[in-house]
Amino acid sequence: MGTQVSAECVRRFIEGWFKQAECLGRSVVAVKANDVHKALGLKDRMPLVVHAMRSLMREGNLVAKAPPSGVGSDFIVVYRLPR
Repeated sequence: MGTQVSAECVRRFIEGWFKQAECLGRSVVAVKANDVHKALGLKDRMPLVVHAMRSLMREGNLVAKAPPSGVGSDFIVVYRLPR
């Protein structure tokens, strides 16, 4: 996808992971920023990925890990399913 990807595109990609987890009967899915960044083939777009992840958070979701800066490859959110 390269560096021209939008936040909306990242959100749609993550929502695809939600759908897969729901199909498998899972009640939660943990998403790590670095996994999304790599899967989309991005370079130097971690702030975009973390912003998209935060924008998908709802009540009951949990930031499981965040670097001191709040933006980094090890940022992890546990999302409750179904959405």
